Amino acid sequence: GADVAHRAAPDFPNDLAAAVYMRIVHSTQSMFLSALLLTLPRISAECQPLCWLDTQRTGRCQVSPVYMASLLDRLSQGSIWGEVATQNLACRSLNSSACSSPECNLHDDGSCMMRANWVGRKLGNASVGTKCGLLGQILADEATCYQLEQSACSSVPGGTSCSWDLVRGVCGISPSHVLVLLRQVFREELMRITFRREKCGLIASPTLCSGSCFWDSATSSCTLKTLEALLAVIDEDCPLRVVLGMQSACKELSNCDEVRADGLQECVASSSGCQANPATLELDLLQHSGLLTFQLKDLIIKAMTTCEALSDCAQSPDFCTKDLPLPSSAPAPRWG
Repeated sequence: GADVAHRAAPDFPNDLAAAVYMRIVHSTQSMFLSALLLTLPRISAECQPLCWLDTQRTGRCQVSPVYMASLLDRLSQGSIWGEVATQNLACRSLNSSACSSPECNLHDDGSCMMRANWVGRKLGNASVGTKCGLLGQILADEATCYQLEQSACSSVPGGTSCSWDLVRGVCGISPSHVLVLLRQVFREELMRITFRREKCGLIASPTLCSGSCFWDSATSSCTLKTLEALLAVIDEDCPLRVVLGMQSACKELSNCDEVRADGLQECVASSSGCQANPATLELDLLQHSGLLTFQLKDLIIKAMTTCEALSDCAQSPDFCTKDLPLPSSAPAPRWG
C-alpha cells in the first residue's frame, strides 16, 4: 500500500545488486540488439537469397535478416524499427575502409555493423526507453557513457556516472550509478524484488521451490529467479519483456519443435539447448510495438514457411529489394 512506498529501502547487498543488474543489462542488450538485426550477412547485390543457414546459433535454415530488414525499411518507414533497419542495411553495405561514422564501426570479423551505442541512444530517446523502467534507464545511460573515450569516462551532464569497464574495454555506467537508480528512482521496485526474494527464501524444500523461484544447489536454498527480478523493474509494455519472456520460456523446454496456437514455432534447437526462433521473435516484437500490419505479417509468415521447408538452404529462392511491395492502406490489426 501507500505506507510501503515510504518505508526505508531494504538492506540489499550493494555489490550483489550492482553486479546482477550489470550482468543483466549486458546480456539483455546483446539479445535485444541481436533481435534488432545486428547479425546481418554482408549485402552483395540487390537480389539475394530469401533464406540463410544460421551456423552460429541454430544450425537451421532461417529467414534472412536482410529480408527482414528490407521489409522494415520498406513497410515501417518513420518508425524507430524502420530507422534501425535502414541504418543497419546502410552500414552493412559499406566496405571496411569506409566503415567509420557515428552510426557504423568495423566488427572483429571485418564486417561493418551498427554501433551498439547508436542503437542504444535511438531506443533511449524513443518511447522504448521510457517504457522499460530501470532497464530502459540503464540502457539509455549506458549509451551515453559508451561514446566516451577512456580519458573522459567519468560523470557526464545530466547526472550519469560512468566508469571504464576493463572487461569490455568500453566506458559504461558505474555500479554506483546503478545503485543510485535502485535506491532513489526505483525504490518501490527494489522493495518488491526484496519481498519476493524473501518469500522464495522461506521455502525449504527443492520440490516446492518452483514458479518464480529456483533451487540453488550450491547454497541449498530457494531463491528468486534473476529474470523475475528483472521483470519486476520494467513496465508491462516494455518490448524487452517479449525478448526476455520468449528466451526464458524456450530455455525451459525439452522439445524445441513445439508449435504455438498461431501455428508458429517459437523455439529452435541450438548447441546450448532451446532458444527463441529469431523470425518469430522479430514478428512478436513488431506486434508488441503496433507495427505488425496484415501485409507485413503475411510476408513474414510466408517467408518463414518457405525457409523452414527447405532441406538444403543453398536452394533458397531469391528476393529483390526493388520488387518488395509498398505499404498498403490496410490498418494494423488489433491484437488481444
